[in-house]
Amino acid sequence: MDFDDHPWLVECSRAVDRARRREDERAVMDACWTLGARIARAVLRQMGEKPPADATVLDQLTLSQELAKGRQDRFPGVPHSGLPWLELPRLYRAMWWIEESRKSGNYGTLPEGSPYRYRDHLSISVLDAAIHLIAAMRPREQPQTTLDVMEGYAIVEDEVLADRGVSQTMESVIGRLRTMAKSSIWSRLSRLAYAKEAEAYRPFLTDLTRREPPPFRIHGLWFGIAHPIRDGRATTDAYVFGSDNYDLDDEEWAERAEWEPRGGDLHSAVLAKIDELGRRPDAPSLASDFVALAYTCLLARELTRAYKRDAALERIGAGAGYDDGDIVHLGWL
Repeated sequence: MDFDDHPWLVECSRAVDRARRREDERAVMDACWTLGARIARAVLRQMGEKPPADATVLDQLTLSQELAKGRQDRFPGVPHSGLPWLELPRLYRAMWWIEESRKSGNYGTLPEGSPYRYRDHLSISVLDAAIHLIAAMRPREQPQTTLDVMEGYAIVEDEVLADRGVSQTMESVIGRLRTMAKSSIWSRLSRLAYAKEAEAYRPFLTDLTRREPPPFRIHGLWFGIAHPIRDGRATTDAYVFGSDNYDLDDEEWAERAEWEPRGGDLHSAVLAKIDELGRRPDAPSLASDFVALAYTCLLARELTRAYKRDAALERIGAGAGYDDGDIVHLGWL
């Protein structure tokens, strides 16, 4: 059973889906809180600690963060899952804001100052952290090679900013990454229809702005990479937000994006396939993350340029990456 088939994850994702259909935001947060509380207890038990009887969920997560770095041997799923001491703060932050919503007297809404752009962003953060922590607690059948984080990111940024087109860029990215670790997934990744899908997506932004017009002239577009739960399984996809500001010197410009279209998810079949290949037993850890980052950057540039042309804009800025991780500034296009 893959870790994204874990009953806690399936139960939570289904409860969230039902609540969204009813537009019941309290129920969305309740489902996320239940999952987070289960993970908090499970992580402590994984480290041989009995959750204190009087400890709150946030207390348990705080204790887990303090202990996790010194007990890496308790997490046999590392490095496939990501490091627990990096995921625990992310889960703690999401749970803290759910608790703040409860205290606010307007439970179900995000309090002022929340780092989450919208409620779905919060629930995705809880589910994604839970997925990685469950994976960390599960034994792997065989050792896994891990790609160097800095080197992998440098390859992606170097190739993307060279601006040589979708097919050539993806070929170069995968070719350079495969020198870091042997795996059968590289040949499979190299055969995906990157250029074909990118071409098909070019009208996406123009169509989206017609369906959901932004309340201001867009100067910056953010293409985020997320791991939504669909049909009870985790996958990888990208979404787009728009801002009336773009500042290359301000790495947090995208967090202030105010155009958050409901139809902004791309539902990319290629990103979903990259995610699937990244879960194969012989896949080097982070391989699919770097390939997904490179392809999302290329999608961002292709879609932004098409929108700029259709909207007759002089210039527009764009960036792409993970909400809680690596990003690439594409600059003014």
